Amino acid sequence: MHMGYEMIRGPFMLIETVAMLYKYINGISFQSVTNKQKFFMDSASFEVQTRKMKRLQEIMEEVCLELNPEDELLQWYFSRKGTEREYMCLASLMVNSFCTLQKPDYQENVEEILTLWDNLQREGYWISSWGGFSFSNGKDCPGDLFEQVRRLNFPGDFLMKIYGTFRDFKTSFRTLTDYMAPLAEKLAKIYRQEGWLFQVTEEYWQAAFEKLSPLQFVANFAGEEFCRGAGARTVIAVSLMNTHQLLLEMEGHSPLHLGYNMLCIGGAIPYNSSSRSKGGDLETLSTILKAFSDKRRLEILRRLSRGASYGLELADLMGMDSGNMSRTLAQLHSYGFLREEKDRLRVYYRTDREVIHNFLELVENSICDP
Repeated sequence: MHMGYEMIRGPFMLIETVAMLYKYINGISFQSVTNKQKFFMDSASFEVQTRKMKRLQEIMEEVCLELNPEDELLQWYFSRKGTEREYMCLASLMVNSFCTLQKPDYQENVEEILTLWDNLQREGYWISSWGGFSFSNGKDCPGDLFEQVRRLNFPGDFLMKIYGTFRDFKTSFRTLTDYMAPLAEKLAKIYRQEGWLFQVTEEYWQAAFEKLSPLQFVANFAGEEFCRGAGARTVIAVSLMNTHQLLLEMEGHSPLHLGYNMLCIGGAIPYNSSSRSKGGDLETLSTILKAFSDKRRLEILRRLSRGASYGLELADLMGMDSGNMSRTLAQLHSYGFLREEKDRLRVYYRTDREVIHNFLELVENSICDP
């Protein structure tokens, strides 16, 4: 799959501020984010990632220093106690559901969202559950706002939060964004002084998309079915505080009439981990460990640790069908255990010892209590 894309320079301050407060209120550290990702990266990338996460932790603590995490308003908008879905809170529903990547300025983004809300109401859209929280129109509206919310796939206490908030969305949204505005200003000032944070993240993805197109990346994460609504152009941005989550919108699915595909990438997502980001840690580890359960795969890794080789050559050496070899190499590469080295005619593979070392360390840490 191929598609044109444009990398939009960050930061988008409304998204950044919501993600920062979500982490702060729920006690999520950037160090824990780093630990979960390390086996997907080579040592150079992981060193940059560690430095970046350490600085983001310091920034979050600095900006939020005077906040009381138990404050009633903060708990209402940012607590995830009402849902088991990670990275889901009321504030993220109110902001991310209207993300267009058109207004990086905080206040302009606020006004944009209020306008979008008015437009959706006027055009007859209603709240639905598609990928978590979205909008639909047509003949299948389940009824008034209470019925729309009731049918969402969330726990009951969180549904009541949504209903109470969206019943007067504009007032609720103003309350939230007025409260966050001074924090967003402080965060934006620090970001301007720490331009390297966005620079290294954007450079990482520019390099990644030379190996894997944005549409292929989205398909790995969300599935081929999701990408059937994709248009020819994709707008891409990165978020630092919103580490793991991807904000996805395919042109053919969007009720916001974007005219392009939208992809906002969490700052701690390695490009080669998207297909494994679903499910819990133990389930992920179990799936990947199966790659080591086949003697032939271990032999391939051992051979490629001695020197690079390409698929057909390796198939001949090992007496394997070239198609099976190609699929095996693709799987091992998707797990991060092989590095690609391309020339004009062939793709060579070499075992990435650092990734395997980091992965096995993660297995040990996941199984053995500290």
